Amino acid sequence: MPPPDAATTMEAILYPAVGFGALCFVTTFASLNLPAFKSLEWDNRFFVAVTMAALLNASSVSYSSVTSLLELFTGPKAVTADCGPTSIVTAAAPSPVIYACWLTCGYFVQDCLMMVLYPAETKKGLGGSTPYMIMWLHHVGSLFAWPWAMLTDQTAVFVTYCLATEITNIGQNFFMLANRGGVTALKAIEAPVGIAWMISFFVVRVVPVPYIAYAYYKTLIVGGGCGIPTAPWLASLMMVPIPVGLNLFWFNKIVKKAIRMLGKQKDGDKKK
Repeated sequence: MPPPDAATTMEAILYPAVGFGALCFVTTFASLNLPAFKSLEWDNRFFVAVTMAALLNASSVSYSSVTSLLELFTGPKAVTADCGPTSIVTAAAPSPVIYACWLTCGYFVQDCLMMVLYPAETKKGLGGSTPYMIMWLHHVGSLFAWPWAMLTDQTAVFVTYCLATEITNIGQNFFMLANRGGVTALKAIEAPVGIAWMISFFVVRVVPVPYIAYAYYKTLIVGGGCGIPTAPWLASLMMVPIPVGLNLFWFNKIVKKAIRMLGKQKDGDKKK
């Protein structure tokens, strides 16, 4: 079961989720009307606004999620990729990351609302219909799977890892504000922020993939779910690979974008 001091009652879940979702909603609409962004074209202004809400979420949950993940893997009862009392499949998540989960769920609901209200702008900001549908899959799937995992201690460690990867979104959102949002004040640091973001994405989201695949194979396939009920086991078999696949998909797009930007820079240097 989750730690005794974890926010697991309906009231303790809804208050932070609804409150933080409302804060993200206010941040989005406040950003639409900030004088600094008023001169931007509508599409860019909308992109900046939703990016500001995403930045708020990433900044709010990263510390507690990363420290919780470190606790799970380095603490006195460090999780293992085997079945048993410290299995990565059945270990309880620390209280801070459980609370962070409720905050992020609130942000996901807010972001889904923006995708419903502004589908055309969201599709353009994300880069087309495919990323738009992927975002729906990510948000809706997480809204169902993450709370269940945290409350039942079934694959809660995998959810903790997903929440910890939000730390890379801090650099991503700053880069997006400079590169695609047209925020002039950030243009000077666009390149270093972009490089730092790409490195952090690779270290946090790509490097762990072999271990995640190994743990997935040992516990959910060979171990048959390590004793968790059949329905959660089948759900885990389907859900755990999704963020791994998405991370590899997005990293591929990041690398391609970096190559395009370098190509444009070289062309500009030749023209000089």
